[in-house]
Amino acid sequence: GPDKPALEQIQILKTYGVSPSSFIWVHAQRGTLEGNITAAGEGAWVSLDNINGENNAEPGERFSIAWYADRILSMKEEGLLGKVLVSHDAGWYTPGEENGGEFRGFTDVFNLLVPALKERGFTEKEIELLLSQNPMNAFSIRDVI
Repeated sequence: GPDKPALEQIQILKTYGVSPSSFIWVHAQRGTLEGNITAAGEGAWVSLDNINGENNAEPGERFSIAWYADRILSMKEEGLLGKVLVSHDAGWYTPGEENGGEFRGFTDVFNLLVPALKERGFTEKEIELLLSQNPMNAFSIRDVI
């Protein structure tokens, strides 16, 4: 969602002694780049969701594959790639529709976003961080003392 509620939630967590690293800002693509940078800089996870090559966005237009790749590049340039998550927001099942409705697969991150990141100079190690290490770290259960 937008910046204001996400950043307010981070402040509430901090007020109660909870690390911002416990917070995943979902649909953070709806926020500004500045908001994404602020949240990640505080330690929160920034999840850029709904990566979708079928959304009819023109290259460079908001929510196009190029837009997502550029947003991730900006986070990398700020030293915050290690706090970025990505998702398709795909799949779905719609009760009452034949066969559960229209299904959108889980391939756009791999087939469209990864090549766009490579075009922007991302290394295999950085892609591994984004797609494997970051989710593992974000969803790890940690002991609290």
